[in-house]
Amino acid sequence: LIKQMCCETGDEVCESSSASALLEQCAGRRPDCVILDESLGGDDFPALIRRIKSILPDSRVIVLSLDLNPWFQEMAADAGVSACVAKEDLRQLRGVIRAS
Repeated sequence: LIKQMCCETGDEVCESSSASALLEQCAGRRPDCVILDESLGGDDFPALIRRIKSILPDSRVIVLSLDLNPWFQEMAADAGVSACVAKEDLRQLRGVIRAS
């Protein structure tokens, strides 16, 4: 669904199944926006975000999460995330991408 939404707007979409593959793609492709599922970072999710931002300081990072509690949102913002979107409401994603 996410790939379809992005392709409809003409955006190039790359997918990664691991944190290391994501970091390689970030370095090689230099995207304007990274959409990241919170599960990809595992226990050290904030470190993954910081690594993405060190590679792409001007790119937006949008995180998809099952639980957008205040603690998670604060942690994500502190790590450099531009926006968080609830997985159960992905319809918001298109607007968040454009607004970020």
